[in-house]
Amino acid sequence: MEKIGKYIFGTVLSTALLIMTSSCSRKPDYDLTREVVQDDETGTSYEVVRNPAEPLHGEKGSAAKVLEIGDPAGLATDADGNYIFTEGADKNYIFAGIRDVSFKGDTIYVADEFEMNIRVFDAHGAYQTAFSRKGQGPGEISSWIDHIHVDDDGFVYVCERRNYSLHIFNNDHEFLRRHNLRSLVEGLTEISDIASFDPENFLLHSSFRWPFLGPAPMAHDNENEDLFVRLNKDGEWFSFGPIGYPGFEKDIESLKREASPSDFTDYNLHFSIILSFKNMFLDQRNEVLYSCTKAFPSRVVVRSSDDGRILRIIEKGMAENGPSFITQEVNREEVSHAPMNALYIRFNKTDNSVTLFYIREEGIGIFADNANIFNVYRRLSKDEDSLRVQHFMDVFDLSGTYKQRIPLNMEIGSKFAGMDDEGNLVVFRNLPWPVVEKYQLGGIEK
Repeated sequence: MEKIGKYIFGTVLSTALLIMTSSCSRKPDYDLTREVVQDDETGTSYEVVRNPAEPLHGEKGSAAKVLEIGDPAGLATDADGNYIFTEGADKNYIFAGIRDVSFKGDTIYVADEFEMNIRVFDAHGAYQTAFSRKGQGPGEISSWIDHIHVDDDGFVYVCERRNYSLHIFNNDHEFLRRHNLRSLVEGLTEISDIASFDPENFLLHSSFRWPFLGPAPMAHDNENEDLFVRLNKDGEWFSFGPIGYPGFEKDIESLKREASPSDFTDYNLHFSIILSFKNMFLDQRNEVLYSCTKAFPSRVVVRSSDDGRILRIIEKGMAENGPSFITQEVNREEVSHAPMNALYIRFNKTDNSVTLFYIREEGIGIFADNANIFNVYRRLSKDEDSLRVQHFMDVFDLSGTYKQRIPLNMEIGSKFAGMDDEGNLVVFRNLPWPVVEKYQLGGIEK
């Protein structure tokens, strides 16, 4: 081993050790490969871990609901169909619409869409307090809350959508300061997610989304880039990306050719985004994780937050052969009610019909602890003319081995806020009524 060590690069040796470690715990017929790839543009290398479609331990594990915050019985409708509070209803447990959820230890923070405040609940769902409100003053919110984040010290970060403001509150919920992100970061148009290293250093996922659909949509291709931005309190920042992986643009072009008609005369085309809500995570080692499940086969990408270089790409094989897309024919009014985000949308100008193109899996949450990476996604299947949506969680160890797939029996439209300190999955949704839910995970392989 000493002789070998003199001639093998450190990265290759490290990879070999990872292979030896993982091979001791996996089945001999589990077809996993690892490769160290050299990036000629950056002069760095990264590891590619290629897993088969089925996990090492198969589909096992469970998710049992242990908590729900939200009181649908506190609302009723009047003769005109407007929502009203029922007699004796506790308004602290009634949400007009949940924008985001975060937590620290035993405390859960819920951002309400119309009250524009942050409500605080304990681990059992009991209301504690609320802070912030609608307004223009210090610590007040003047537009929609897009994201909230609580760091390890209990500091709360609140992002506004329309004025690109970042509000910071201390662990007593007292307002500290406000940053205008758009004035600090040139070219920033939207914040899709936020994480923090500490109260003075932040990580933003800045997203450029395709435009809202109007009555006569223009042909559009998403030429803007999704980037990560590392920013400190003094306004110093640098960006890295684009979000994706080497070869991503080539894969997307292949998908677009597959979805495009041979004759463009009668069609307008829209290409949608690659990442979904809460699809970025800053782990305990300050590495950035995100999933690219819309580009099949699905991938989890791990980057350094110090310089943005790719450290590891974890791939999961395709479950079946066949076309990349599942399609659904809808009319224009039904586009907003689609069960998943369409990767490609094709409008027929002649009959006003719309064809939605879905990749089979859509990532909606990624998290990690000191042992595993958890990638949550929706899986779409088609039975004749009906679409079926299921939720699953893939579990990888930190070296990238695909350990197991956990079925999640959850409502369509559920959004995943993360995992708490006890390993429970925290979820929220707004239909049929706004609630926060906590699920206890069981049967996770060591």
